[in-house]
Amino acid sequence: MPVLPTLKPLPCGDTGTFALTFQRADAVTPINLTGATFKFGMKKAAADTTFILQKTSSAFTVTDAPNGKATLVLPPTDTTGVQPGPYAVDVVLIEADGTETSWAGTLPLADHPSR
Repeated sequence: MPVLPTLKPLPCGDTGTFALTFQRADAVTPINLTGATFKFGMKKAAADTTFILQKTSSAFTVTDAPNGKATLVLPPTDTTGVQPGPYAVDVVLIEADGTETSWAGTLPLADHPSR
């Protein structure tokens, strides 16, 4: 499974905005996002069967379809009440032709200094 780029730490209860570029396995060729759909999942550990958070295409905004660029936004309510720490995340891209590719990574949730 391809690896997501390093995601910046997100303070619990803040809005998380993540600019993503989707590329083929060669890590150079962009995936055209025209007609694509997305899924996002977050678990305490990759092997866990229970998701802490799941999002669909509505959480993603395609910013440059031909060049594989999109933004994922997690509103404050998604991480309010979640314990700080590293979380296993994955993004699934389903292209218009049905081709499905997954990327895995880690999202560090940080303690919010003012909460």
